[in-house]
Amino acid sequence: MKEQQELKDLAAIGAIYPENYIGFVNDLTGYYRDPIPFDEVQTPTFILHGDKDKDVDFSNAEQAYEGIANSELRIMEGGGHYMFLNEGYKEDFQM
Repeated sequence: MKEQQELKDLAAIGAIYPENYIGFVNDLTGYYRDPIPFDEVQTPTFILHGDKDKDVDFSNAEQAYEGIANSELRIMEGGGHYMFLNEGYKEDFQM
């Protein structure tokens, strides 16, 4: 039941935010790479993690932050996994 709702949610996100959905599919493609070659990232990187994210553990954000030179880690208070759907998201982070 929960999986069916998650699929419906993903389909809704794809319909509303097609530019984000493409990135999501890209993320899934890279998700299964092990280990992730963070040390190969040469671009300054902004890492944003919601403190209420139940889908991705905070340790993943920490690992990326520690492994990527010239990265910045910020935590969005009250942000879940789909925090870009939260009201005020862009205003909170000046995006």
